[in-house]
Amino acid sequence: ERIDREGWRGHVDMVLQVHDELIFEINDDINFIQEVDQAMKEEMNDTVTFRVPITTSAKVSNISLGDVVPIEEYYAKKIRSRNRD
Repeated sequence: ERIDREGWRGHVDMVLQVHDELIFEINDDINFIQEVDQAMKEEMNDTVTFRVPITTSAKVSNISLGDVVPIEEYYAKKIRSRNRD
């Protein structure tokens, strides 16, 4: 729903869901990835209230699922890359 509501269809595609893990294919634009990351965390964290805190995390890969890194590490690499250019 959120993907359609935000007008992201064609830019964000959920390609796989395994239990509580969602795998998306997203355009490689750091600002867009940050926006989608925040939106997906809101959706996951605000859907149901539990007595214990539920945390979400995001990982990114440019190549394959075997190449995933925490999203914070991805941001840091992108920023370093921008600063070098």
